[in-house]
Amino acid sequence: MTYEFGGFRLDSTVLQYDGAVVPLTPKAVDTLFLLVSRAPELVTKDEIMKAIWPDTFVVESSLARNISAIRKALEDRGGPGPYIETIPKRGYRFVAAVNAEGPPPVLEAPAPPPASRRWVGFVAAGLMLVAVGVWLMWPAPEPEPDPAALIGRYLLYKATPADAQRALDTFEQAAASQPKSAAAHAGLAEALLLLPHLALEMDSPARAKQAAETAVKLDARLGAAHAALGAARMMVDMDFRGAEQSLNRALELEPRSITPMIYLPRLLSAEGRLEEALKVAQRATDLDPVSPLTGVQLGVVLYQQRKFDEAARQFRSVLDRERNYTLAHYYLGLTSGFLGRFEEALAHLDRSELHPGVLRTDRAWLSLLQGDRAPAEAVYQDLMEAVKRRDIAASAPILAAVMLGRMDEAFAAVEAALRDRAPEVFTLRCDPRLAPLRQDPRFHDVERRIGTGR
Repeated sequence: MTYEFGGFRLDSTVLQYDGAVVPLTPKAVDTLFLLVSRAPELVTKDEIMKAIWPDTFVVESSLARNISAIRKALEDRGGPGPYIETIPKRGYRFVAAVNAEGPPPVLEAPAPPPASRRWVGFVAAGLMLVAVGVWLMWPAPEPEPDPAALIGRYLLYKATPADAQRALDTFEQAAASQPKSAAAHAGLAEALLLLPHLALEMDSPARAKQAAETAVKLDARLGAAHAALGAARMMVDMDFRGAEQSLNRALELEPRSITPMIYLPRLLSAEGRLEEALKVAQRATDLDPVSPLTGVQLGVVLYQQRKFDEAARQFRSVLDRERNYTLAHYYLGLTSGFLGRFEEALAHLDRSELHPGVLRTDRAWLSLLQGDRAPAEAVYQDLMEAVKRRDIAASAPILAAVMLGRMDEAFAAVEAALRDRAPEVFTLRCDPRLAPLRQDPRFHDVERRIGTGR
C-alpha cells in the first residue's frame, strides 16, 4: 500500500517528497505509516509503542521524540501542515488529506521490523561528551575478527551522526554473520550507546546493554567487551561504580587499549573528578597522538576545567589534521564563546553541522553572553511548550533555564534527567555553562544522586 499527501509519497519502507527520499529513520517511517494507514483515526500511545517497539521497554518520551522528528521532516518540506495532531494523554492522529493506492490497508499494527532496523530521534538539550571506542591494531583475543567489525570501529571513530548510523548498520551485519564474535557485539553496544550523545536516540537502551553482556559472555578476556559493558552500565543504568569496575577490568586485560580510556574521562568528569579525567585523557592521547577523537576528548576535559586557552589550542590541533571533524568544531565553538570570540564561535558551531535544535540553544547562549536575552527566552519558551506536548524529554530545558536564571525550572528539569537517566546527567557537574546550577544549595542533593541510578 502506498499513500500520498501533499507532495509526499509513503510506503512501508520509505517516505519521499517530490521524488526525493526524506531521510527518516526506519522506526520513524514505521510510525508515520501506522498513523497514515489509520488516518483520520486516533492511534493511542499504547498501540504505537506495541507496534513499533514490540517486546521492548521504551519510555514514553522516546515516542514523543519520534513524533517530533516526523513532524520536523514533514514541515521542513511540505510546510506547517497540520499533519499530526496530538491528543493529550491519549495518542496521535494523522489529519492531512490522504490518497491511498493499492490493496485496502490492513488496520492491524504493522509487523515488527527486522532486527537490523532501528530509529534515531531528536534530543533537544545540549550535546554531551561523546563516548565511542576506537579500534587499535594490537593483537586481540579473537584471532580472526570480522572485517565488518573493523569497519564499524572506523566509522565510530569519525563520530558524526551519519557515520554512527552507518557503524550501527555495520555492527549489526557483523553480529549477524558472526554471532559468536565478541568484538562485533561489543561494537554494536557502543554504536547504540553513541546515538543519544550525538543528539540522536537509540531504539532501546536495554538492547545496548544486552549486546555488551553478550560480548563478555562470548569472550571474557576481550578488553573491548568489558569496556562496552562499562559504557552500558554508565549510560543505561547510571551505575558509575559498576561502570568504573568494568572499565578498569578492560584496562587490566588490554593496558594499551584506547577504548576504556575514551569512556573513563566521561565517567570521571560526570562525578566531578576532573583532575583524574585529565590524566586518563592525556594518557589516551599519548597512546594515540593522531586520533582526532582522543584529541577532542583531551580538549573537552580542559574546557570543563575552564582552561579555555589550552582547550582552544587542543581543538585547533585536531582540526589541523582533520579539518571537518564535527566534535572539534563544536567544542571549539563553545570554547571560543567563553573567550569572547563570538564570530569565531558561531562559525565553528555552524561547521559542526549538528542537530539544529542543539545549535539553536548554543547560539542563544552566545547571544546572551553578548547582552541579547531575546533568543534565549524564545528557545526556553519553545522547549517548555514542547515538553508540555511531550514532544521532547522533560530534561531538555536544563541549559536554557540556567542561562536565564530560572533555577526552579532548571531543578525541575534536572529531576527529570535523574529520573529518566537522561544524557544530561553527564554534564551537571562539569559543564562550565551550568556553573550557576552548581552554586545553588539544592545541587548538593543532586551530587549525591548522580551515578547511582536514583
